[in-house]
Parts: sequence; structure tokens; C-alpha cells
Amino acid sequence: GFGVALYLAIILSFMGGVMFTVEVMSRTKRKLAIGFIMALNLIGCDALAAIPYLQAHPNMLRFTCVFAAVSMGSQNAISMKHEEIQQHTTIVTGNLQKLTELGWRILHKATGEGDAQQCSQLGLGWLGYVLGACVGTASAAVIGDWSLWPATILQNAVLFLS
Repeated sequence: GFGVALYLAIILSFMGGVMFTVEVMSRTKRKLAIGFIMALNLIGCDALAAIPYLQAHPNMLRFTCVFAAVSMGSQNAISMKHEEIQQHTTIVTGNLQKLTELGWRILHKATGEGDAQQCSQLGLGWLGYVLGACVGTASAAVIGDWSLWPATILQNAVLFLS
């Protein structure tokens, strides 16, 4: 019941985040718009989780994470090739795979133009994702409600640094 529906909602929300962000990226190249999308969804997740009615109904409360899934989809879209939907892996494994390919080219002295930029973007993006997950998890234990705002700040900082 709820587990299947939650899984479906997360997957569809992630895909929605990817598609919406790709659409925004095709209309504007401004990182501020994408950062706003990600921040709005993470804060939306926290805002819904703080509603007392949802806190009294744990199964419904679990569905607030779909907003975080939209933000993750946005983050994934940023790392896609040529702003088209071509990536078939998650940001963590996909970026690790791309970083490994870059490492292979570096070891074999076969680097090309743009590899340094791609390496820094992928590395910062992946590091930001992992750090954001750690900060979000740690802050949930310390802060409780509204625990995603530190991860939101970190995610947007990495977006603007890359």
C-alpha cells in the first residue's frame, strides 16, 4: 500500500524535477532560477513535515519527501550532457562513473579540452550531494523540524561554485 505509493511518488517527483529543470534551463541559463527551484522544494519538504496534522499521521508524513525528490531531480538535470535528458544513472553513481572515466584519461595522458572543467564540476557536484545528505541527516537529529535548510544552503553554494 503506502510503501509502493511512496516509492512511485518519489520516482515520479524525481523525474518531474529533472524535466522541469531541463525546461527552465532551456529558457534561462541563470543558476539562480535552478537554485531557487531546489531550495523551494527542500523548504517545501520541511514546511509540510512541520504541519501537526501530518505529524499525527506518520504514513502521510512520509510523503513530504517527494519535494526533496524534485530537488534531487533538479540537481541531476544540472549534471546532464548538453542540457538534454541523456543520463540514465543517479547523480552519485553517474558522476562517479564520469569522474572515473576522467581519471582513466588522466592516467593514460588522453585528456581533452574541457576535461579539467568537467572534473571540477562533477567533483564539486558529487561532493556537494554527499555533504548535503550528511548535513541534512545530522541536522535532522539536532534541529528536528526544518532540518533541510542547512542542506539547501550547501546545495546552492556548490551550484554557484561550479
